[in-house]
Amino acid sequence: VYGKDSIFQLSNAGFQMVVGDVDMEITNLKVLNNKLHVIQYYGVLSYEEINLAPTILYEYAFTQQKYLKSIAFSGEDMYIGDGFHGLVYYRSISDNRILKIDGPPKNKYFSLGGTKDKIAIAGGSIYVNGFTYSTAGAYVLEDEKWKLFDPFNQSAWAGKSIWDISTITINPKNTNQIAIGSYS
Repeated sequence: VYGKDSIFQLSNAGFQMVVGDVDMEITNLKVLNNKLHVIQYYGVLSYEEINLAPTILYEYAFTQQKYLKSIAFSGEDMYIGDGFHGLVYYRSISDNRILKIDGPPKNKYFSLGGTKDKIAIAGGSIYVNGFTYSTAGAYVLEDEKWKLFDPFNQSAWAGKSIWDISTITINPKNTNQIAIGSYS
């Protein structure tokens, strides 16, 4: 049923529903800081343990309107990719704001990844019935400078159909390495 997403846990006993029977449309799942973060359009449920009640992170101090797509953490600070507001810094219900920064280079994003000193953004998208043919690429923010990775500046991608980069992560053991995912 649309808008009735559930989360199942796989154990020796098989699949068990651990979150469900609620009005929820999950847009993303992240395991960060030893917590399961369930991202929905209107907020984030953070589970320290799946059988405990979640911490609910969903209110901005600057507006009621939100459209969460993805999150990344740097220590206790959360960065939200919001479809209405762009990149949002979130520490608490009273300490959050839209980040007004230069970039990302093409002003498109679909998902976020991050480490203590870096944020990585996938600029593509996923469409239910096929490709969107987005060439927005991926971007990394480090030391307040953006670096763009797209088909037009990556020689290894020359002559190849590279589009719809929809996922990105930074190698936690070597933060100079990123991994990207695409349907192309």
